Amino acid sequence: MPREPTTLERRIRRHHERSELKEAATAAIEGFGPEILGFLVAVVRDKALAGEVFAQFCEELWSRLAAFHWKASFRPWLYGLAWMAWQRLRREPHFRKTISLPEEPEITAAEERVRTVELARSESALDEGVARLRQSLDPEDQALLILRIDRRMSWEEIATVMISSEEARDVAALGRKAAFVQKRFSLVTANLKQLAREKQLFTEGDS
Repeated sequence: MPREPTTLERRIRRHHERSELKEAATAAIEGFGPEILGFLVAVVRDKALAGEVFAQFCEELWSRLAAFHWKASFRPWLYGLAWMAWQRLRREPHFRKTISLPEEPEITAAEERVRTVELARSESALDEGVARLRQSLDPEDQALLILRIDRRMSWEEIATVMISSEEARDVAALGRKAAFVQKRFSLVTANLKQLAREKQLFTEGDS
């Protein structure tokens, strides 16, 4: 069953439907930016680079917002833009030099506020041991855990985030991707539990 839109999403949609795109983009960056940047910091594992990816995300948001159709869920769509920006910079490091935020003071200011505040946060909300275990994972698997456990997304929403642009053109591909991430999640969590047990045994045997 589709998740009910939040008050923030409804406000962004009202701006969007009135063609108030600057206001919609600013509200999206200020409202969802902190959690998206937190996601990027965890997955990218480099604060400076995560900041660059976030800047690219904001540029993508501005360039694509006018064409967004509200048949899709807005929050997973935002995460998909962030994920796409990260994948692009991984494939094409030179692309980092082409990032240019829109020449809109409100949007630029919102991006800077979020990036400055969030990158200054050094404490993780996760237990230190859990954080270390997660960091031992492949970035894609860590992203999957964050989206499912921390962001509480459905399998369909996670598939929307992580599906490739080529797959997204095929309606059936979204269902296949949702089934894949659900199976992958089960495997990853099982492996994490095993790692946690092994670590506990090692610690006890070492004491």
